[in-house]
Amino acid sequence: MILKKIFSRVYNSQYLLFIRLKLDREIILSSKIWGGGIFRQDIDNCFKLFMSQDEHKDKKLLSRTEYDIIKSYYKYGITPQEYFLFDFRNCSHSRRTKFLTNQHKDRVMISKVGMGVNCDLLENKGIFYENFKSYFYRDICVLDSKYKLDEFRVFCEKHNTFIAKPFDGQCGKGIEIINIENIETEFYRLTSSGKWILEELIVQDEKLAVFNSTSVNTVRIPSFINKSGFQILKPFFRMGRHGFVIDNAGAGGVFSIIDEKTGELLTDGIDEYGVSFEKHPDSNIPIKGYVIPRWSELLSLAETIHRTIAYYPYVGWDFALTNDGWVLIEGNWGQFISEFADKEGIKVRFDNMFE
Repeated sequence: MILKKIFSRVYNSQYLLFIRLKLDREIILSSKIWGGGIFRQDIDNCFKLFMSQDEHKDKKLLSRTEYDIIKSYYKYGITPQEYFLFDFRNCSHSRRTKFLTNQHKDRVMISKVGMGVNCDLLENKGIFYENFKSYFYRDICVLDSKYKLDEFRVFCEKHNTFIAKPFDGQCGKGIEIINIENIETEFYRLTSSGKWILEELIVQDEKLAVFNSTSVNTVRIPSFINKSGFQILKPFFRMGRHGFVIDNAGAGGVFSIIDEKTGELLTDGIDEYGVSFEKHPDSNIPIKGYVIPRWSELLSLAETIHRTIAYYPYVGWDFALTNDGWVLIEGNWGQFISEFADKEGIKVRFDNMFE
């Protein structure tokens, strides 16, 4: 045990970082997986997405970039995608240390909240709904058992079309819009593939639907409860693309940073590939300078909800605006993708929120 601890400290020493890089670089060239869960394919995909054709012809540049990505993973806990979206290729060491990586965020949250049942509230959609259903302001059916056919039938008779979200789905994956034709057939199809949250469709306010009407465009409020009270950090507005029902970046969504005090959009739109848009690419609506309606109401609602679980120091809340006001979508430990938009790191501000 003592030798194991000594080896662990030596292996993790910054002074021996170059040895680890050399060893792992050899491994990555001959193996599908490397570095505790980062796939070589991730690097290759990022090269295709973020590097130009001319850069692809420069083998020395590719080799140097690959080496720097691996080094950055160990030194800063950064993924290949974050490497490009944070523009690490043009960042000094000092600037690199300022970015809040997903790995650091999750490590902090696990240390503050713990594992197991404490995480379920934000990771299990069924548990989340049971705790916050009074803020959804729409009909919900929790389909977590094959014995709930009667509840499912009542819900479907009221809502012939609805949205279905898998309990453990993330980043919009697995979400369906369902048009009921046969209630029993649809019930058995859903229950045979897992547990679901079924939601009445949200009719969003035209002031936000103007960007894209096929998706519900949402606001992420990263909120904190600390000794100074309720605070938020770099909220952002997400807009879907034409034809998609979700606004997530994985579905081509575009987002912009929101001024924490006024609700004004501070940046042009940006997608997960780092492409910027002065106007929404489908609706042609200018993005920067737009003011999110009823902003103070949203902040008040976010604070009210967060104070019901003040033992969670940080939650990323998603909200949608309807004609009757703001409604809750979900809460999570969501990534601070707002850093992608302005390339300004918030690691220090994030860490200070827990003091």
